[in-house]
Amino acid sequence: MLIVLGYLVFVFVNINKEEKVGTPEGVAVEITNSAYNFINEEEVVNLTTKEMGQLDKLPYDSINKNKIELLLQKNPFVEDVQVFRAANNTCRIQVTQRTPILRVWTAKENYYLDKDGFRMPTGIKYPALVHLYRGAVKEEFAKRFLVKFQKYLDENPFWAEMIDYVSVNEKEELTLYLRVEAGKVLFGKVTDIAMKLDKLLLFIEKVGTHNGLKMYKTIDLRFKNQVVVKKK
Repeated sequence: MLIVLGYLVFVFVNINKEEKVGTPEGVAVEITNSAYNFINEEEVVNLTTKEMGQLDKLPYDSINKNKIELLLQKNPFVEDVQVFRAANNTCRIQVTQRTPILRVWTAKENYYLDKDGFRMPTGIKYPALVHLYRGAVKEEFAKRFLVKFQKYLDENPFWAEMIDYVSVNEKEELTLYLRVEAGKVLFGKVTDIAMKLDKLLLFIEKVGTHNGLKMYKTIDLRFKNQVVVKKK
């Protein structure tokens, strides 16, 4: 029994030693959540090489995983980084990108927000095809209310397709502009989202999308249990 226990301790110590010695047999980069190519494998390798040298030339015990993760997370489009030794002895770097869900465009600012309200810059090589919110948009309002509104649109494909862009006034009221020929839709405050859009859907079904909607200058959803319209 003592011999068996001694052998198991010896094996365990040696396995831990092997985890810390030797060099990787290559570096493998995986970009997950890659709907947009905000960062690619080559950029990850270049960043880590510039900061730490070629990882596949370094012994495992000198590769600082935390340093690599913190380095890559400085990129505003990176949500999470995991660095680990894979079964095939490669140094594996797994990068999860952030996914923008909306774009804010004001007279002074232009940026993306993701589902968590995290701000990301525009002017990148791969622009994101997301709904645009224009006008008097304050960042805190966007994070608290516009992200909530956009999530509802994304969960309802009909509205995600029907709504072209949204404007915001100084009172933090929304006006919706549809992709079909129609008057502007006065949505009002970001409250009762489902109820207001259900009213709009019933109105659209009643008048029709092709000929009926273009007769109206405004379609007002701000009043309870009714749709107030103004003809052109």
